[in-house]
Amino acid sequence: MNLPPRKPCIKSREAMCKAAKEIGSKEFNIKKEVNDAKKAFSSITGHRHTELLSSCDAAIMLVLKSLNGKVMIPDQGGWKGFKTLPRLFGLEIREIATKFGIIDPKYLEDKIQEEMPNALFLTSFAGYLAEQPVKKIHKVCKKFGVLLIEDASGAIGDEILCKSKNAEIIIGSMGSPKIVNLYSGGFVSTDNMDIIETGREIVRACKINPITCAGIKEELKVAPHVIRILNDYTSIIKKELNTVIHRKERGVCVGIKMDNIPKDIVKKAYINGLKTNLGSPILTLCPEYNRFMKPGLTIELKKLNVLDIQEKEILKISKTLKHFAKI
Repeated sequence: MNLPPRKPCIKSREAMCKAAKEIGSKEFNIKKEVNDAKKAFSSITGHRHTELLSSCDAAIMLVLKSLNGKVMIPDQGGWKGFKTLPRLFGLEIREIATKFGIIDPKYLEDKIQEEMPNALFLTSFAGYLAEQPVKKIHKVCKKFGVLLIEDASGAIGDEILCKSKNAEIIIGSMGSPKIVNLYSGGFVSTDNMDIIETGREIVRACKINPITCAGIKEELKVAPHVIRILNDYTSIIKKELNTVIHRKERGVCVGIKMDNIPKDIVKKAYINGLKTNLGSPILTLCPEYNRFMKPGLTIELKKLNVLDIQEKEILKISKTLKHFAKI
């Protein structure tokens, strides 16, 4: 199979190469480069303020610095930093039960009244597998004065997700493999400047690379197209396989539930082509908090440079899995 890995789009690479050559000279204005990148993000999210940092974990820490009390997180389909980073700030963590990462707004209302958290963290696509009902979740959070913090690493540029109207705070990663795929970087987007100012020392300690900033504007331009293709390709695989989860939901990866996982399935699939051209496997074994907490597999389509992949290659992925996993 020909499965090229995710990489920055060519215009992003050209912009970063140009920045690398000019940095340290009069031709390269670092402040302007960073501010232009912030404005580009704000135009995507709709928030008035954006702060850029070295990673998504740094972005999470910036937000946590302004919180107190309890932080609610999904029991699966989140990001491992949700479970570890709040403790660094003395915050209590409360998990909410989900359906393979998807939060039920009605259950959330009961759980908020029981736990009284200050904030709720979630990912736009639960485990990258399925769209969260963010509008309904946000409505519940607003009712009880709970901050909704949306990790949009897998949804930047989406038509519905990663929007200010559905979250007080949006965070995300620009590492690899992500939608905005620049190998490093994170962001915080909000209308509340106090959140950024409260964590100003974290911003200073975790500065974004200005060369990364040079690629952001171009990468954001192609992000909506990347999201649409990933949604289309996940739908194709879901139609081909029998035990996928969230079959009817949009996503950028595909989860497959399996009661009995052959021990050598990942190895066999890897040998038979389920890897990128650089040798990175495209299957993740579950249980895995970042995906779902039942035995199974995740097909990491977001690892692939889907702009250069045809539908026939996607069908080959399904065919290979059918052969080795009997699904």
